[in-house]
Amino acid sequence: MKKLLFLMALILVGCKEEDPLKYKGCVIIDKDTSYGFHFKLKLIDSLRSKEKSDYKIIYIPKYEYNLFNIGDTIE
Repeated sequence: MKKLLFLMALILVGCKEEDPLKYKGCVIIDKDTSYGFHFKLKLIDSLRSKEKSDYKIIYIPKYEYNLFNIGDTIE
């Protein structure tokens, strides 16, 4: 029960929605609706050095989730 409450609190606090257009040129490699609507992005070179990672998960609003598909490049 404590784990469930902790997970719910983490979802509500930790899932800040971002604008996917901040990640222009990145490719969507995965979409998921568990724990909110989110994409896994393959970052472009300039963002890789900034994020220190090749991939990033971003949470987005539901209405934007349906506008993109796996394999799309954010423009």
